[in-house]
Amino acid sequence: MRCFEALSDEGSLLLLTVFGCFAVAETCTLSGVMAVFFCGIALGHYNFYNLSRESKTSATKMFAVEYCEVAFNLDDG
Repeated sequence: MRCFEALSDEGSLLLLTVFGCFAVAETCTLSGVMAVFFCGIALGHYNFYNLSRESKTSATKMFAVEYCEVAFNLDDG
């Protein structure tokens, strides 16, 4: 769990932004998946470069774990 120590403030706000985008889209009966997709593109373009070095490392590792989980679920069917 050492790699997630720096994720406390900046990373939590990053995840909260993505979840908030999903929640607003679902509340408005829009596609939450597409909202998270475009929110991720915007955050990757604007927000990622403004994170501290420790938060960048932690966020990259955390999202790599998520990508592996998605790839496993897609492969599993």
